[in-house]
Amino acid sequence: MLNDSDFALSKVGIGTKSYGAIKPHAVSAYQTWNEAYEVASVSVMVQGESDWRETAVIDYFGVRRLGEGKYTYVLKMRDDGKPIIGRVVEDAK
Repeated sequence: MLNDSDFALSKVGIGTKSYGAIKPHAVSAYQTWNEAYEVASVSVMVQGESDWRETAVIDYFGVRRLGEGKYTYVLKMRDDGKPIIGRVVEDAK
């Protein structure tokens, strides 16, 4: 997970996985997924705030499933303050 925002995130959740704290423009450790897609539900808590900011994926119809490999979700913050997966980057093997 790459936090591609100017916000320090004290908690980050993607789907059912927890990524802990991620500093601005920093990368978390990898996590293993059985199945992953190019979009995902995101929950973040910005450092110093007490409320979660969330964006949910309702269904994955038409969404590309990621193949085997190492990928980095790039987390961005929209203008309305909600988190989104801006893109997925396949890392070198």
